[in-house]
Amino acid sequence: MQQLELFEEKPNKRFGFYLDYEMIDRITVAGLIDYLEWLEMSLHDHRENGAWMHSEDVTHTEKMIEAIKFVLRDFEAQEFRS
Repeated sequence: MQQLELFEEKPNKRFGFYLDYEMIDRITVAGLIDYLEWLEMSLHDHRENGAWMHSEDVTHTEKMIEAIKFVLRDFEAQEFRS
């Protein structure tokens, strides 16, 4: 299994850790899901509660939501979503 090695050399010490690609994928998916939920909440607050959002931001947020959902399909991320 491939892995990412992250090490920092210091005098008389070596600090580091290994992450396999499955763990990196899980971290990526978690970050994308958090961002997606934040975008959805912001858009919901704008539409349902009247929170101010610039019209260009609304359009951008809608596009980002669709783009993130598209990317998450590649990770089959629905199993990660609560």
